[in-house]
Amino acid sequence: MNNTAKAIEFREKIVLLDPWNAENYLALGKIYKNQGDLTKSNAMLAKILSFASINPIGSQAKEELGSLN
Repeated sequence: MNNTAKAIEFREKIVLLDPWNAENYLALGKIYKNQGDLTKSNAMLAKILSFASINPIGSQAKEELGSLN
């Protein structure tokens, strides 16, 4: 629907309800990256890697959000 503000709002609500949802963090990170907010995008990547680094979503996050280094 091209409503980035609403998408962020809903995804942040999902974080409160399901803090272990790596796919949600990845989607949120992609939104931030598309907006040019690399600080928040990197924060989402760090969050994903903190608990899902060996999960396939961790590899996908590294590819799509970039590396922290």
